[in-house]
Amino acid sequence: MNPDLLPNLQQPYRQFVTDYLKLLLASARRAHRHMDIADRGSIHAFRVAVRRLHTWLSIPGLLPVTDKKLLKRLKHHIKATNALRDATIHNKWLKKHGYSQRVALKPPSLPPRWKRLCRRLEASIETAAQIHEDRLNEPFSCRGASVVQSLFNEFADALLAIRGPEDIRGIHHSRILAKQLRYMLEPFAASDKQAERLMQEMVSFQDCTGMLHDLATMRDALAPAPSLRAHIEREMKSLYQIVETRHIRTREQLIRDFREWLENCDIPPPDWV
Repeated sequence: MNPDLLPNLQQPYRQFVTDYLKLLLASARRAHRHMDIADRGSIHAFRVAVRRLHTWLSIPGLLPVTDKKLLKRLKHHIKATNALRDATIHNKWLKKHGYSQRVALKPPSLPPRWKRLCRRLEASIETAAQIHEDRLNEPFSCRGASVVQSLFNEFADALLAIRGPEDIRGIHHSRILAKQLRYMLEPFAASDKQAERLMQEMVSFQDCTGMLHDLATMRDALAPAPSLRAHIEREMKSLYQIVETRHIRTREQLIRDFREWLENCDIPPPDWV
């Protein structure tokens, strides 16, 4: 997103969040208008825009009111692109490693009534903008950092809970938290180098664990020959070693980095272990 379009971080929290959500909704609408069902790039751009909007709307503590039905309908648009996205990733990996096997690429069948969903999301955001609570009048730079603090506390715990490369559920949970942290940090990262570095840590974690998830999905969905299955599992172990070395074993340093950033935001950090 263009940094020039971002609301001011010193705006009241409620105003910043609602203005930012309107920007994300506008981005999703624009991606939908430009989407060509035969163009995988435009479908991916739509998927990313909707995912960013959905993530912000679903972050715990972001706003006191969230319409769960609207979130579910928004999620359906992401899920509709899953098969094409997975097939694209799987075929890229298979081609890279010299396998002839391919997954069929089927255009997504998106749910109907996108424009109606956008209007209802817009009305929901406007309703949230009218909520009067003193805590929502704090500057976003302060209260937003508190939301980041809560998310990181969960993420730090989730890192410790991962049991190994086959712990797909634990890895997936930590990846969701990393995604929420990444998107929450984006407004700060536009003008804060320290926040940008922390955000890139989350991007790196997402990339590695995302590929782990993709390989597990490919192994389970393709029913591959024993040699291909063994190759996939070797790759999974190799990727997990990267996750373990770069992220799990460096957890304490990451905690110190987040603690320093929170202190710079005038937020007292929790007593992380």
